Amino acid sequence: MNAVKDGQSTAIVDATGVFTVEEVSAFAHRLANRILDLCLAPEDRVAILSTNNAFALMTHLGVLLSGASVVPLNTHLAPRELIRVLLDSNVRVVIAEEVLLDRLFEHRREIPADYLVVLGASSSVYQGAGIEEWVEGASTEPPPTDIPFNRGLLYTSGTTGFAKAVRMPENMFPGGETVGEALERSQLSRFAPFGTHLVAGPLYHTGPLQAIRLLAMGKRIVVPERFEPASILDLINKWEVETSVMVPTHFSRFLRERRRYPGRWRSFPSLRKVSHTGAPTPVDLKREMLDWWGPVLVDSYGATEAGVLCSIDSDEWEQRQGSVGRPCHPYEVIVVDDFDRVLGPNQVGTLYFKDKTGAGIEYLNDEVKTKQAHRDTAEFTLGDIGYVDTEGFVYFKDRGADVILSGGVSLYPAEIEAALAGHPAVRDLAVIGVPDEDLGESVRAIVCLNPNVIQDDVIGELAKHCRETVGTLRAPRSFLVVDHVLHNAMGKIDRRRLRDRYLCQRAIEVAPA
Repeated sequence: MNAVKDGQSTAIVDATGVFTVEEVSAFAHRLANRILDLCLAPEDRVAILSTNNAFALMTHLGVLLSGASVVPLNTHLAPRELIRVLLDSNVRVVIAEEVLLDRLFEHRREIPADYLVVLGASSSVYQGAGIEEWVEGASTEPPPTDIPFNRGLLYTSGTTGFAKAVRMPENMFPGGETVGEALERSQLSRFAPFGTHLVAGPLYHTGPLQAIRLLAMGKRIVVPERFEPASILDLINKWEVETSVMVPTHFSRFLRERRRYPGRWRSFPSLRKVSHTGAPTPVDLKREMLDWWGPVLVDSYGATEAGVLCSIDSDEWEQRQGSVGRPCHPYEVIVVDDFDRVLGPNQVGTLYFKDKTGAGIEYLNDEVKTKQAHRDTAEFTLGDIGYVDTEGFVYFKDRGADVILSGGVSLYPAEIEAALAGHPAVRDLAVIGVPDEDLGESVRAIVCLNPNVIQDDVIGELAKHCRETVGTLRAPRSFLVVDHVLHNAMGKIDRRRLRDRYLCQRAIEVAPA
């Protein structure tokens, strides 16, 4: 760990207290050396299933220093989905937090890993090992840095009901042939020139995961267990936080807290750069945040599979409100119409990005999806609609895909529809995103019920069915019962017409579990 020299300096702050550089280094080195003892092949991977805490950060750091390919697991996935990810990614080692592994207890014999390592659990419960037991006897010396570095996998939500694997994007997680090269290239991070970093989102997302590289560089990391606006605002000032990655939902919750307690948080003099991503930020919301926090916000438009595609700082945004910025290296932007013709400035079409390295994007184990995303090898799209002005600034207009952006997380209707379609009460259905003051968008299910099904009796049952099948995050927050669902001439659900017709109708709200 390339950390500050004083071994007693604070490296991580979490809900339980502070962890020194010496403590973090010893844990990460023991874990890295233990993994190296396994002699994993390049295609063998280590999965991490954990909430946000110091041990999650240290575990990620240990895997990074071992050179092994890491798979951060989404803690909101249903048990069956987690098993599928483990099988799909060729995981050999699972390191899981005890409270989360409890959900997998019934499926524990299906976990494909050779090694199940549990934070805080006894081996007798899970037929695995507790983390301290597993690393016992491993060296606390720094592992060698000339060992091979194997890029990790991230899972991005799929439109076919199952998340797709992509390699960690190079412009977010610079790699190299060796661990030493990967660590050295981390200095290219946009947060590298600054100090203390706060983790605002879950550690299975691209943005928050950057904290691992910053920790390896010697940056102090503040990692709250959950996002509680008042607590986060206090932590920013207490620990003189300089950088973070957030989503618009975080901003709206901060502002709501500020209105509740006027005068409590007047300024944040330590902040230097706060990247926001995950969804377009409403102009009025961003304007209010800039008036409060100052010109520290950087809008980053991108995706799990590609990293940051466009970026715009506060000063540029003031001149071009609504823009997501110019393309970032190594990308160029192209706008294409429905006939695959390249359009000129200010003409609206599908946004394509040309990767100057020639790599494009790849969905592992899915050649069809990879091909559908590309015009050619290096030109790909996320399905978004927009235009480019005469100075090269990109403006996002709409989503060509059906993705719902809720709290900075991409949710896809098809997988939710698949869960509801399996319920005997449902005759036909569609899922759309509806405006939500807190989340940006929330999931609404439009359902046709079978004859003799009583609406008041079944809605709660449908909500529970979804939570158990696709997880709480993707379960609908509202239901609207209709006589029929609109389909187009090809038999496909016409979501745009559905939104136009049913958006303002009174729906049945369902409280999240």
